[in-house]
Amino acid sequence: YSAVFILLSGVDHLACIIFQDTYNYYIECHQNPFRWAEYAVSASLMRVMIAELSGVTDVHLLWCLFALAALTMLLGGIHESVNAKARADNLKQNWYPFFVSWLAHLASWLVIFNYFFVSVSEGNPPGFVWAIIFILFLLDGTFALLFTLQWLKIGRFSDYVVGEKGFILLSFTAKALLAWINYGGGSR
Repeated sequence: YSAVFILLSGVDHLACIIFQDTYNYYIECHQNPFRWAEYAVSASLMRVMIAELSGVTDVHLLWCLFALAALTMLLGGIHESVNAKARADNLKQNWYPFFVSWLAHLASWLVIFNYFFVSVSEGNPPGFVWAIIFILFLLDGTFALLFTLQWLKIGRFSDYVVGEKGFILLSFTAKALLAWINYGGGSR
């Protein structure tokens, strides 16, 4: 999984370079559909990987977790597309997509934590699994916080590009940490 979601991130950044005019147009319009399309797949694969490390083995449940994570990301993109003009013109935004995304987000993490703590009660999972669960859960929350700061235009985040750079940094950090923690812990 690690190689795939890191590759997807690379493909997304390459697409932003190849289609730079389109990317810049969307950034000026306060949205980045490139990011949300990539996150819909890469974040979903990351969630499946975390779920499997937590003890989820049922392929149907893993597919549902993938779909819930993808839905969360796609709703982020919908929020941007619905509210881009309102953000640019300092008008009231429709936060419904953002709040609905929390249902899918929390539902998937609830399943992961449930399986993880069941496996804790049956034996002690390796330390790297503990690290992955809690670090990635916190990083996921940081994405939502960044999104909120960006869309409420708080402080430096009144500039959409500052939030965009934050997403790039957070995405790289989350993917690299997950890959390295899994590689380091799983290779022992």
